[in-house]
Amino acid sequence: MILEKETKAYIDDDASVRSGGDVDIRAQAQADMIQIAVSINGGLVGVTGAAGVIAANNVTEARIGRRADIFARDSINVQATDDTEMDGIVITGAGGAVGVSRGGRQ
Repeated sequence: MILEKETKAYIDDDASVRSGGDVDIRAQAQADMIQIAVSINGGLVGVTGAAGVIAANNVTEARIGRRADIFARDSINVQATDDTEMDGIVITGAGGAVGVSRGGRQ
């Protein structure tokens, strides 16, 4: 399972911004990922395996561009936050006269 996400907030290059209050540039990203891998096998000789892979390639960016002219009577806030949670569950089982089982998570 792969998550790729971009969250961007910005004032572009060469922009002019005037505010009688605050200037707030905020990028907020959030993701919850759950992966479940299950493998069950049986027979005279039961051999089984299961693996789960979770990867995230997130870009969360807040910025003021080059040569931008920003005026705020109060405050200027530039903030980027990313709250990504990844959980993986691997369940594997084998049965028979001879049983071999293996599970893993990456």
